[in-house]
Amino acid sequence: MAVLSIAGEDLPCYELPLLDDAAPAQAGAAVGGVSPGTRVFALSNLFGVAVGDERVSAQHGVISGTVPLEARRGAHEAPYRGNVYILDCTTSNPGSAGGALIDWRGRLVGMLGKELRATATGVWLNYALPVDEVARGYRSVLGAGFDATLATPEPDGLPYDVALLGIVLVPDLLDKTPPFVESIRDGSVAAGVGLRADDLLVAINGRSVASRSAVQQRLAALADGDPVQVTVIRDGGIVECDLGPKPRAGGKP
Repeated sequence: MAVLSIAGEDLPCYELPLLDDAAPAQAGAAVGGVSPGTRVFALSNLFGVAVGDERVSAQHGVISGTVPLEARRGAHEAPYRGNVYILDCTTSNPGSAGGALIDWRGRLVGMLGKELRATATGVWLNYALPVDEVARGYRSVLGAGFDATLATPEPDGLPYDVALLGIVLVPDLLDKTPPFVESIRDGSVAAGVGLRADDLLVAINGRSVASRSAVQQRLAALADGDPVQVTVIRDGGIVECDLGPKPRAGGKP
């Protein structure tokens, strides 16, 4: 999110709410005084058709629920981890991102999000950031601070050695080297489930990974003994492989 200064006076605008430091609401609960089932209007430059001083498009819908956002754009996972409103109107289109979500009384209740797919299912999401989250981000930008709910949490400790699963990834030559499999160790768990050289790892336990370091960090975030399921792209298709429980660091593949 960016904060811009516009030269002008008496411009039409919405007021952002004043916030305390209370924790964000739980999934499914009311956020900012707005609960699932609330009728809303999504105001945006739908498909980017408006040019200059033209009226925005309005879509009528209902807030279906409030859930934590787990989404991606291509292979890149969305950094935002707070709650969002799921909408039953089609706002996932070019031009809608950044539009206003208002209730039937004209109050600003959220901001339409950019085009993203759900990490677990791959479907396009129609969602909006609650106005409280927008205000929290606005306050963080003005104060040059950092809000942990607005970014992907990084696991503590050292990156996990994927060789413990029997996987050897290509060397980390670039800042974000794609996690291609260079080879599989004979007799390892990875060999037993059919992983192959040249497979591209795209997700671990349903969470997307876009680089070698992301694979190591995602595995490091799992507890020893947790199930490990990897998703790979092979010959243009998607293959799921269950690697069983995560080996502890210092063990054998």
